[in-house]
Amino acid sequence: MSKIISGYVADWGADSLIASDAKKMDIVNYAFATISNGKAVESWIHVDKLLAFRSNNPDLKVLVSIGGWAADGFSQLAATASGREVFANSAIQLMLKYDFDGIDIDWEYPGLSVSGIASSPEDKYNFTLMMEEIRAQLDVLGTQNDKKYLLTMAVGSDDSVLRNLEVAKLSNIVDYANLMTYDFAMGLELLTQRYQTNLYSEPVIAKRSVDNTVKRYMAAGMHKKKIMIGAAFYGYGLTNVNIWENNMAVMLGQTARSLQYTYTRIYNELIVEKGYTRYWDSIAKAPWLYNGNTYFTYDDPESIKYKGKYVWSKDIAGMMFWEYSQDKTHTLLEAMYRELK
Repeated sequence: MSKIISGYVADWGADSLIASDAKKMDIVNYAFATISNGKAVESWIHVDKLLAFRSNNPDLKVLVSIGGWAADGFSQLAATASGREVFANSAIQLMLKYDFDGIDIDWEYPGLSVSGIASSPEDKYNFTLMMEEIRAQLDVLGTQNDKKYLLTMAVGSDDSVLRNLEVAKLSNIVDYANLMTYDFAMGLELLTQRYQTNLYSEPVIAKRSVDNTVKRYMAAGMHKKKIMIGAAFYGYGLTNVNIWENNMAVMLGQTARSLQYTYTRIYNELIVEKGYTRYWDSIAKAPWLYNGNTYFTYDDPESIKYKGKYVWSKDIAGMMFWEYSQDKTHTLLEAMYRELK
């Protein structure tokens, strides 16, 4: 037996794909197609590299991932039946153009304009209707082609996101829900929420966690066999901070500066070159780095191992990650593969 490994591959990072990794993954979410005039349109320039990568594993499913942070247009097209129908058809035509295996919707986020996109209180219901339309068209096509096409969605971990989703209805529509169980804290939030992708919560701080997110989605009606927890192939840092005293970070007397590094840079520059000290939180199951001035929170092979064990213990679908090219050491996917396969 094994669990599902699903990863986002951004077009801009397709150069980093290596053949051996194709057999370690079940699903690739190819990011991102965008929305123009209510239709899904490609914005790729390296799709040939993805297709070459796919050829190394005939069982690998590739989905066209539509949307992403600050991708506008969902709220408008989902507001009418005709808009939903046109969009679903355009997404399927794009999928068929490259003989992909399904569609991943990354609307960040229905009912919210946090990234500057248009939103409406009706997004909560229109999102469900849009996903129903895509599912219906995929099922018709699947019957014609004798093939199962996948429909997945990327969803956030905040309560504000959950309140704007009809989770129980969506559970009956999608094949997998990719829970974005990362970005729990970034920037100055790291002063009070210690980790960006911790598995468990702490008694005082780091109250957001993978486990809490899974429990809230299941309580809202998401079937466990459709839940994919997220791992981050990048991390956040904060300069000019003292280490936590009485469960709170203390400023060093200067303005803190936030940082975002890929795992490649974290490993090569901070761990290998600069020799940051690595610490491990045995409660949160999260690593962190510190050099007396700068703090970093990230995923590493050990934290991913525990996330994999969590997948098995909760009997959920598997694990997904953002984003492939951010780990050129290829050790994070390897850790995922060893634990889930």
